[in-house]
Amino acid sequence: MSERSGATNFTVGQTNLLAGLDIRVFERMHTDAVTTWSIASDGRRIATGSKDKTVRISDARTAQPLANPLQHHDIVNSISFSPDGLRLVTSAVNREIRVWDAQTGQPLIDWLVSSAPIEWVAFTEDSATVVTSGEARFPIATVSGRAPNWLPDIAEAIVGIRLNAGNVFETINASEALRIARAHRNTGGLQPLPTWVRDFLRGLP
Repeated sequence: MSERSGATNFTVGQTNLLAGLDIRVFERMHTDAVTTWSIASDGRRIATGSKDKTVRISDARTAQPLANPLQHHDIVNSISFSPDGLRLVTSAVNREIRVWDAQTGQPLIDWLVSSAPIEWVAFTEDSATVVTSGEARFPIATVSGRAPNWLPDIAEAIVGIRLNAGNVFETINASEALRIARAHRNTGGLQPLPTWVRDFLRGLP
């Protein structure tokens, strides 16, 4: 079985579409022609890529958008949902690749760059690795279950900014960030921890 798995990926011009699916309905959400699209394994969501350098995730039945546009820097040429339906990988003609949350449309990683031109991108069957037509492989770190309740505090301490009770961003000064991080370090409630969190806390004065 091919490593490309988990969703149906089409290129404009192919005829093996799901019955009743009219891609022109989804093309209206773009400002230029649709170049590629992918349907999630549950059949409920469709992602379309376009010459307008965006990807749109929509309800496959109602054509209603489910997230804000996913922005690339060049024409989008391939899309694929992960087999578990949680992530979406996209690529563009400038060889950039990105993995997104398939529910929210938020990027999950920074840009990946292929050393070779890309005809398609996809996930392996375990949804843990992105593979490309150029035989590149990019392992994707994943976690299961809900995010731990300490994660927002640690993330805000690292970047130095947080959303306050008034829904306004405010700066966290260095001493406050250290106080937050030390408090979590001393509670003993951070196990098991990703390596980067352990290293961050270990390096605190």
